[in-house]
Amino acid sequence: MARYADNDLLNAVFWWTNCGSYTQYTAITSATTLTAPALGVKVMLQNSSTLDIRYRTDGGDPTTSVGFLLRKDDGPRVIPINLGDTLVVIGAEGAILETQWGKVS
Repeated sequence: MARYADNDLLNAVFWWTNCGSYTQYTAITSATTLTAPALGVKVMLQNSSTLDIRYRTDGGDPTTSVGFLLRKDDGPRVIPINLGDTLVVIGAEGAILETQWGKVS
């Protein structure tokens, strides 16, 4: 039986090892591409503003009505990203997005 740390799926989803630096975005009023650092395969997002934020993982631009919704009241969310994929976010004036990339431990 594999140990949890040896299980790639569990490791990718549950264990967290920082990759790159924490970033706070405070002015994402237009579509903004977040680029994963080398080895970055997941990103933790948290909307810490009073406005909603939208994101897409297919490289397309989200709008105020298109894209996955990250509500102002949601807790942190971890999103898996394939190497080479892009994450694009958009928010209203005053939106604040906290991000931290992670890698497989």
